[in-house]
Amino acid sequence: MAEPNPSNVAPIVREYTNLSLSLWILPEQRRLIESRRLNHRCHSKGIWSNSVVQRLMNILLLLLVLLPVTIQAEPNGVVYDVEILRVIDGDTVAYAAPFLPDPLKKELSIRVYGVDTPEKTWRASCPSEAERGERATQFTKHVVDAAKKKQIRLIGWDKYGGRVLGDIILDGKSLREMLIANGLARPYFGDKKETWCEIK
Repeated sequence: MAEPNPSNVAPIVREYTNLSLSLWILPEQRRLIESRRLNHRCHSKGIWSNSVVQRLMNILLLLLVLLPVTIQAEPNGVVYDVEILRVIDGDTVAYAAPFLPDPLKKELSIRVYGVDTPEKTWRASCPSEAERGERATQFTKHVVDAAKKKQIRLIGWDKYGGRVLGDIILDGKSLREMLIANGLARPYFGDKKETWCEIK
């Protein structure tokens, strides 16, 4: 009986092993394996550099971390201590996000959920709205600068990319409630907006 040739046996063993694995691994595991094989093939052909692959993996990891918060958070959201970097307008501020991977900018913007504030500058529909929008912005700057404890209540992603929705909590007080109480915002939940130009 002839001795088996190792060069002929090895491919058969590999094929049998692959077939056996495909019968019991979960679809999620199979996709992960195929993704790793694709990554290996692309890397071996010089399509992706190590830095690009690492950045993609960092972004994927970030999404996996943030997704459960977005899906599982209670309606009131999740509260975090933050460093507020600047006020963009009456209902939007930028806060430090050092966890974002390079080369992304290390900040995120949060818009106050459930309010409509007047627009300012060229976005306003009339001079009076622009004036009110500037007053709302200055009000938010003042209360942010005066606060000793600054937090955000994160609810989820805004419909416009790059922003999150929630509230800014300053010394335990809601910016949303303060804006409404001072006539600088109206409750708003996606219905038709009222004009700011006909208010005296």
